Amino acid sequence: MKIFAVTSPDAGRQDGSPFAGLEAGERYEIPDSSLLRSGQPFFVPDFADEFRAFPSIVFRLSRLGKGIAPRFATRYYDSVTMGCAVIATDLLRQLRTQGKPWCRAVAFDKCCMTGKFIQPDEMPESWSIQCGDCSLVYPVGNIMTGFGDILADISRDITVKEGDLILASLSPVGIPLKQGTRLSVINEANNYKILDISIR
Repeated sequence: MKIFAVTSPDAGRQDGSPFAGLEAGERYEIPDSSLLRSGQPFFVPDFADEFRAFPSIVFRLSRLGKGIAPRFATRYYDSVTMGCAVIATDLLRQLRTQGKPWCRAVAFDKCCMTGKFIQPDEMPESWSIQCGDCSLVYPVGNIMTGFGDILADISRDITVKEGDLILASLSPVGIPLKQGTRLSVINEANNYKILDISIR
């Protein structure tokens, strides 16, 4: 299984974004050991000082494909959820400044939080993300409709397979993670909690 993460469309232009200056929709691959399911705790690593969670729509692919045209994207995934890509943002900035590869800051064990998968037509218009004192609402419509371009870009170079995951970020700056809090993603229309992680 492959896991791809794609930065938000405005991450390269947003002040304070660790991806400032990069092209829109920068993508990177993370190992399957990075998966952290809803209900499991996230233990803050000690190799950096600042970790942020970047809320994302997670698409689970359902068939093999390469060179997929955007208009056919809906044929290639059968379920979605909300998740978060956890990034060591201070380390990422440091590595980028030094001109070094930045995989260590974005690809480490349990850095990919994923919620419970649902059918695409069950996806609400927005999700509330809560973590400590932070509470934000993220609409998902633009990413859902723009996923065809994301899949086309990835599959241009790489064959995607059933079970692969693609995280499409909703936030250019992320949410700070603090020990002793919980990160929850909630559908406020029915109070359904699709992702719930204890930060330790």
